[in-house]
Amino acid sequence: MENKFFKDKLPFLIQPDNVARYEDGRVYILDRRVYPFQRNYVECKTYDESAQAVIDMVTQSGGPAHVVTYGMVQAARQAKGKSKDKMLEELERGAKVLGHARPTNNNIMTITKNFLAMGRDAVEKGLDAEEILHK
Repeated sequence: MENKFFKDKLPFLIQPDNVARYEDGRVYILDRRVYPFQRNYVECKTYDESAQAVIDMVTQSGGPAHVVTYGMVQAARQAKGKSKDKMLEELERGAKVLGHARPTNNNIMTITKNFLAMGRDAVEKGLDAEEILHK
């Protein structure tokens, strides 16, 4: 059970949805280049845009982990409707692009490898990879 009282008391940057969130195939990332002076969000429509946001330092500290996680969900979404082989190729490309977006951050490589494995498993089983990865 979520403790709403506690969550509302957390500082702004510790609340994950304030760092990055996934909505209808888009990733919204708090722009740390201007925060705390402004609370702007960068909208990323594709995993390539999400990776570029990581490269451009839109997000910092633990933020890249959130962004590449949602970027892998975007890759699964972008793969929908393609043949099984093309879906797997899209997921692999997503993992490569996102995993290398911040070469000094080993955590994002681990995340993308794990999400790639879960996405492959979903595709092989005929499941909705976007839904599986977004859980």
